Amino acid sequence: MKKVMLVIIVISLIAAIGFSDDPREVAVGSRVNQSFQSEYKNLSKTMEAAGSLSDVKKYLSEWAGSHKYALYSDAYDNVVISKSASAGFEKEKSTILHCALSLDQVEKRTKSIATALFVLANAENHGALELLLTADKAGDMQGVQKINGQYLMADRLINLDNQKENTITTASAGISDYYLTRKIRWVAPTCKTAYEITIDGLDVSNSGFLEGENPAPNAIKALVGIVSGAKGAGVKLELAALNGGNSITAPPSVATMTVLVSDGDSSRFTERVSAAREKYLDTSAEANPGLTYEFTEVPLPAKVISEEDFASITSLLVMAPDGARQAGVDGALVSVSTLGTVSTHTGIFSAGINARSLTADTAEDLAETIKSICWLSGMACTENEISPVTSNDDGLARELSALLEEGLGDASAIEKSLQESEWAVLKNRNPGLSAASMCTSGDKPLNAAKALLRFLNSMSF
Repeated sequence: MKKVMLVIIVISLIAAIGFSDDPREVAVGSRVNQSFQSEYKNLSKTMEAAGSLSDVKKYLSEWAGSHKYALYSDAYDNVVISKSASAGFEKEKSTILHCALSLDQVEKRTKSIATALFVLANAENHGALELLLTADKAGDMQGVQKINGQYLMADRLINLDNQKENTITTASAGISDYYLTRKIRWVAPTCKTAYEITIDGLDVSNSGFLEGENPAPNAIKALVGIVSGAKGAGVKLELAALNGGNSITAPPSVATMTVLVSDGDSSRFTERVSAAREKYLDTSAEANPGLTYEFTEVPLPAKVISEEDFASITSLLVMAPDGARQAGVDGALVSVSTLGTVSTHTGIFSAGINARSLTADTAEDLAETIKSICWLSGMACTENEISPVTSNDDGLARELSALLEEGLGDASAIEKSLQESEWAVLKNRNPGLSAASMCTSGDKPLNAAKALLRFLNSMSF
């Protein structure tokens, strides 16, 4: 099956390349095409059969040796292949080509790394050139954090792992996690009827929420909205439990709440929940085929959260930022906040908010907002900065974009990303780098390779 897939991929690559009618360009194009295919096919066999990164590192070592390039590897499975500047071009700018080294998403990884190897082997008339492959094991970012800093000493860094075709990324979000806590006082219940409300089966597998596209309203906020509205209408409630979310970095796929209602308010509360359930399913069921919204009566718990703590929790979660923020006349996305987790099952209330911003000012505003809400709600707040805002002069991106479009027919957008990215970590480790990220794992990796060679003043296509 793997051999069949390899043949299909290679055929697809051939079909995507295209040729000129000029006999000279046809001859050059044929040689380039064959060289790229060979690079891809050889690496693909290794990647498909690899049991660990050691197998890929062995292939890369042999490849570097056959080209007489220097190779460095470390205990973290990072690999660096260095090619000296061309004679007479020693004073030209130095360039790092960067890819993640991983055995997940093998086809995409293979295209990116094969493109880098092809460029390294065919580049002419260039400054010092380096291929940096940083190990990515389950997204732990250890490779980019541990690579020896001496291998980041260059003028430019071009990451080849962008997931969006025809897009050059020049900035990466500043990311912070906020952990909000409050010690709970538990008391005996006074209400006599208990209900459990559970929203489950939300699809949070993609990263659409980072582009302002949520598959459904936040489940935690939806549950809190019910009790907040009911209390505001005079319904007597007590909170026994509120839990939801598996990760601070994504919207919750499930949230559940146990509330107690006074006998005289049960019918009013039931009507409110039914209306909220119908509205939630109407707006969210189509995008979430596995969505369920359950409302059931349950046994009376032995204790509930005190009224003061209940009010504090409700206040916090109603005001907590969650979702996208646009700014400017074009409504560009500048930040995304995610209320990802909430818990009372340990006996202490805790919640987690992930905040991503594309500007330092927006990041500061978000931090002040979250901390102010915590203060107003009587919550402790701990901030954990994951990465600072990473931005660049767009000059490098504009040059790459122009080369992709000029003669190759690929118009490229220049964007900023709210995704956490490895290249941004490298840029932050060496702020002097001019950095950008482009896609080489799409349908036309050879076009990306041609653009890179043109960028390095190596060949004319």
